[in-house]
Amino acid sequence: MTVTMAQTVGSNVLEIGLGGTLTTADCEAVSRQIERMLREHLRLRLFVSVTRVVAFAGCWDDVQYDAKRFKLVERVAMVGEPRWNAEMAAFAKAFPKAAIEYFPPNRAAEARGWITEVAG
Repeated sequence: MTVTMAQTVGSNVLEIGLGGTLTTADCEAVSRQIERMLREHLRLRLFVSVTRVVAFAGCWDDVQYDAKRFKLVERVAMVGEPRWNAEMAAFAKAFPKAAIEYFPPNRAAEARGWITEVAG
């Protein structure tokens, strides 16, 4: 699996790039980064870009994460081919309180706008 993560300094948005088969170790790495960011911010937003999907199902099953803290993720923008929506939903299930939107790759700029807009 290819996992990349980036945070703009001072931002509460974590950008995650995913490709291939998501493993438990990959989800653990994402979980650790989310936990680090939640020490700095009251709420988090995730911009997730998905390429070359094989499987995401079960990635969170064996990961020890604080479900109460993950409820502090308020938005998740999932960018990827529509045929991968089921796999993207499997990844996003760890964030039960988040507003989740799916965007095809040609609408990535719209997804970036949505993830950073001020909630009304």
